Amino acid sequence: MSAKLIRGTEISCRIKKNLQREIIRYKTTIHSCPSLLSIQIGSSHASEVYLLAQEKIASELGVAFIKKNFKTTAKPKEIVDFIQRQNKNSKVTSMMIQHPV
Repeated sequence: MSAKLIRGTEISCRIKKNLQREIIRYKTTIHSCPSLLSIQIGSSHASEVYLLAQEKIASELGVAFIKKNFKTTAKPKEIVDFIQRQNKNSKVTSMMIQHPV
């Protein structure tokens, strides 16, 4: 069996173009902009870099990006209450929790 060259950049571009079309369709159908809320608990350089990448890609795709930071000293109830409030927020269509937790 011979090796197959995988062109990651080309695949990534195709995926982004497909996502852009889906997001335009969503905006037209739902009359709302999709959004990503990234919740960071604590801080680390790797997490910060990942959040910046999320924000950049969200911008490229036409997705609103919201970032919420909690200190490592935040009480679990505070974080859970925030997440529950955001679940009721119609402007928030997706959420991610960033490590470290």
